[in-house]
Amino acid sequence: MKKRNRHKIHFTLVELLVVISIIMLLMSVLMPALKQVRNKAKSIKCTSNMKQIGLAETQYITDSNSWTTPIFDSFPNSGGTYNWAELLAENGYIPYPVINKSTLLLCPSWPPYVYEHRQYIYGFFDYGCYGPFRIGGANINALSSSGSIVTINCAPSKFFYISDSISVGNMKQRYNYTNGLSNTIHVRHEKMANLLFGDGHVSPKSSMELKNNTDIYSTGFNSYY
Repeated sequence: MKKRNRHKIHFTLVELLVVISIIMLLMSVLMPALKQVRNKAKSIKCTSNMKQIGLAETQYITDSNSWTTPIFDSFPNSGGTYNWAELLAENGYIPYPVINKSTLLLCPSWPPYVYEHRQYIYGFFDYGCYGPFRIGGANINALSSSGSIVTINCAPSKFFYISDSISVGNMKQRYNYTNGLSNTIHVRHEKMANLLFGDGHVSPKSSMELKNNTDIYSTGFNSYY
C-alpha cells in the first residue's frame, strides 16, 4: 500500500509580514468609513427622537391653546416639579424615562447614553424665563418674566426650540440652552446640530449657519463644537 505524500505549506517571515501589512492597510482604510457610517446611524436615530418629541409637543400645543410646554412648570422660576420633558411624560404624550435605560429624550451620540437625571436630556430653548412659546400664528409668542406676551418676529418654520445641547461645565447633554456659551447648542453630528422647529420638522445646522441665523436673535446663536 502506497503512502500518500503530505506536503506542508510553510510561510516565510517576509510573507507573513506582507499579509499583516495588507490587513493593517485594509483596517486603516475601512475604520474611518465604518466610524462615519456608525455616526450617521446615530444622527438618524437622533433625528427620529426629535421627530417623536415634535409630535408630542404638537399634541400638547393642540391641547394647550397653542402653547408649548414651559421649561419648568414653575416659570419664571427654575426648579419646578416638572421640566418640559416630564410634563410631556406626566400627561401621556411620551413614555416616562427610566433611570439607566435608553430614552428618546437623549441623543445617542453624546453622554449620558442612558437616562441619569432630569437635567441631562435634549435642550429646550430658554428665552429668559423658563416659559413656553405660542406656536399658532404667523409669528412666535413668548412669555416674559413679568407674565406679559412678547412677540418674536419669526415664522414657526424658522423657529427652533429643541436642540442637541450641552453644559460646558460637565460636558453632558443639558435640558435647556440659551444664546450664551455655558448651556448652549452642541454641533455633535459631523459638526452639525439637530434642531426641532415650530412646524414640526427636524433639520441639522452647522455653527456657521447658527451664527448667521438672525431670525430669532439679531446676533445669531452661539454653539459648542
